Amino acid sequence: MAVLCLMLTFRLHLLKHQHQQLQLTARQQQQRRRVAVPLPPGFRYNKVVTIVAFDRFHYFRHVINQLLEAWGSEDYVVAIWIDGAPKKEASFSREGWEQIVAYSQQLQWLSRDAGVGFRDVLVDVAPTNLGVWANKKRGVAGAMQLTDFAVVLEDDIVLSRDALRWFEWHVTSGLIFERPDIAIATCWSTSFPHSPGAVEAHDLLLARQLGLLDKYWVDAWAQPWGWALWRRTWDELGLNSSWNGQDFQLGQALKARGRFETMPLVARCNNIGSVGQNKKGELTGHVHQRAITSEQLPATDLDQCWYSELERANHTAPIDLEPLYKQLVPAGLRLDTKHLNSSLTDRFLATDAFMAAHPVSSNWLSTC
Repeated sequence: MAVLCLMLTFRLHLLKHQHQQLQLTARQQQQRRRVAVPLPPGFRYNKVVTIVAFDRFHYFRHVINQLLEAWGSEDYVVAIWIDGAPKKEASFSREGWEQIVAYSQQLQWLSRDAGVGFRDVLVDVAPTNLGVWANKKRGVAGAMQLTDFAVVLEDDIVLSRDALRWFEWHVTSGLIFERPDIAIATCWSTSFPHSPGAVEAHDLLLARQLGLLDKYWVDAWAQPWGWALWRRTWDELGLNSSWNGQDFQLGQALKARGRFETMPLVARCNNIGSVGQNKKGELTGHVHQRAITSEQLPATDLDQCWYSELERANHTAPIDLEPLYKQLVPAGLRLDTKHLNSSLTDRFLATDAFMAAHPVSSNWLSTC
């Protein structure tokens, strides 16, 4: 009987969702067909992904494999910035470092001589060990010499298939030219943290029922786990001279200038280094890995996304205090243990109640 009730509940939800889709406003339909806006004169939109790496080859290879699967990756120049080997052998994995150098050189050969993979691959190995922050700084600075809009990845950030589309949308929609207060875009999300138990079905139900797949927050911080920046941000914040490459310092620079980042409600990337052999373990400390990303959703859905901002209740408060997070959607840097024992029916009913209490219906419609 419980299974039958659940099936009926899902069926009612599907019918309701289909009805909502038919009621998309004329403006939303127009947005779905919107073409790319003209670029400002002199804006260099050379598609570049910059990757900072060191000695974690087991992660690095996965990052590259996922990047190759991302839609449109064949149009990108991938610049790989490998920190130099330290003098103390015990402080790093020489085998992992040498494998990253060799693999990066192979990717370059494949691109330039075999026409396989990315549009081009640039490899730069530092002559000395600079440290993680200095290596990141030179990677971002190097990217800004190639383009006025760059995607920045570390060697443990894996992209979803539509991640590059998400970043590109900031340019093609004209958002970064119309909104000078927006300085950074991240593919990571506060939503849906990793859990040691089974929460994926709960999380996917929430994402679909609330129409979150094409929504983003605006937040006064800079999340470092997969992000993009553009020329105005680089110049306005004086990052070439004032930034040392540290994540926290970049976030503070945004806050000081009253600038924001965009963050999708459903992540377009994941941090595979946040649990496992390079951390204390999944039950200790901050957990950056997400339970779900857009990779779990059908490609036919993702292909139609045209993004829209979900208004914050309070832009100055921490994002995890938003009612959507406090009352419904799991979020943050701690393991999701709250929903381990709740049923899908309970989650569905709680979501329906939340939507009824927040009746701005356009918030819960989705273009994808």
